[in-house]
Amino acid sequence: MFGGYGSFRERRTFCLIAQDDLFFKVDDGNCDDYEAAGSGTLSFEGKSKLIEMS
Repeated sequence: MFGGYGSFRERRTFCLIAQDDLFFKVDDGNCDDYEAAGSGTLSFEGKSKLIEMS
């Protein structure tokens, strides 16, 4: 899975471990909490624009 590992609960992915980084799935209800704690957004350059994952 994307060269990393996914963690699942009840068939839903809630985080991704890639290289030395841990990425949590967020939504509008908890995104601000993660940003306040210093977490950033998983992003990459797509074909024509920057793609940000939730």
